[in-house]
Amino acid sequence: MEKQFICGKETKRHIVEALKLVFPGIKFSSRSSYDSVRVSWTDGPLEHDVEKVLNRFQSYTRILDIDDRHEATGYEWKGIVYVGARHLDASRQLSDGRKQALIDYMESWEKTYLDANKPERAAAEMELITQGSLSGITPMDYPDLMRDSYPVIDRRKTNPSKVQAGQALGIGHHLMKSTETCTIIPFPNRRKMAVTMDSLNPDQLLKLNLLAAMQGKDSAEELLIESVKSVDEMFTEYANLLFKKQGGI
Repeated sequence: MEKQFICGKETKRHIVEALKLVFPGIKFSSRSSYDSVRVSWTDGPLEHDVEKVLNRFQSYTRILDIDDRHEATGYEWKGIVYVGARHLDASRQLSDGRKQALIDYMESWEKTYLDANKPERAAAEMELITQGSLSGITPMDYPDLMRDSYPVIDRRKTNPSKVQAGQALGIGHHLMKSTETCTIIPFPNRRKMAVTMDSLNPDQLLKLNLLAAMQGKDSAEELLIESVKSVDEMFTEYANLLFKKQGGI
C-alpha cells in the first residue's frame, strides 16, 4: 500500500480523534511541530495508558541490526498508510492535591515519592485508586487504537553455519551477508487479549493492574501473556514475596 507523508499537525488530528474515543470526557492539550506531537493533561488516565494510544500512531519502526536505526513504516488510519510525526510524547501533570496524597502515602514506603521512579509512583497511585482514595480512569475498550509498545523488528539473527565458516577464515560475521529473513517481534493479539481481560471480574482486574504497575510492566495484558498462573495466584505469590522482603511475614 502506498504511503502518504504528512506533517505533525495531521498526525495530531488522528491522535486527538483516537484519544476522544479511548478517554471520553478527558481534556487533553496537544501541540505539534513539523515532526513532533506532544500530548499533555492533568491527573486523569495514567501516563502508560495514554502512551499506548501514541504507540498506535508511531510512523517509524526500530530496526535492530548491525546498526540500530529507524525506518519509516507508517501507520494505518481509515484505510490509508501515513508516515507522520517522528516524535510522539505524552506528558502527565499532577494536581497539587493528588501529588500531596501520593507524597503522604509513600512516606512509609522504602522509597519516598521524591526518590521513587515512575513505576513505583504508578504503583502507589494504583493502590490509592484501589482503596478509593483517588479517582481512576479506565480506557474504553478500543484494542485497535492502542498498542502496548513501540514497533520493533529484530534482524540480528545470522546463519550459524556462515558464522562458523567466517570464523575459520578469520572473517567477522558483521562483514558477511546473511540470507536469514528478519525476525519480526509480533504485537500481541489485541482482540484475543480483550476477550481474556473481559473474563476477569473487577477484583481480578484491579489485582492485575496493580501487579503490572508494581512490576514495571508496560501493560496488564503483558502479565497474562507471560504467566501460566491465574491472576489470584500471581497476586498471592507477589504479596507473599513483597511482605517477606519487608519483614512483615
